[in-house]
Amino acid sequence: MLETNELIKKYWWIVIIVIISIFFIYKSSESKKIVDLTVKSYTEQIKILNEQHIKEVEAKEKIFKEYQNKINILEKQYIEQIQQVEKFKKSRIIIVKKYYEDPKLLANKIEERYGLKYVPFKKGN
Repeated sequence: MLETNELIKKYWWIVIIVIISIFFIYKSSESKKIVDLTVKSYTEQIKILNEQHIKEVEAKEKIFKEYQNKINILEKQYIEQIQQVEKFKKSRIIIVKKYYEDPKLLANKIEERYGLKYVPFKKGN
């Protein structure tokens, strides 16, 4: 029978293969753990980023709706003011047409309505 030293000398390459195999198996299990932890970390980060993105989109939509509401209110106010201006213009035209034949009466109506004072034009000044 062969002694242990002789066996090792004769089959040294098998011992090295076993040691290298054990080393790689150990390293691969550690690497797998590291990869698993990294994947878990990235998954959590992606989840957080997605949640943050959803919140930002909701906030953006809320701000846009508020903006649209304010624009609609301003447009309604603008239309109302335009209508008031048109009504005012028509009332001025009606006054001028009504009292066109009598300039003094027209001047009196303008003074009453707008608080202006009529100063007649004098030739030769």
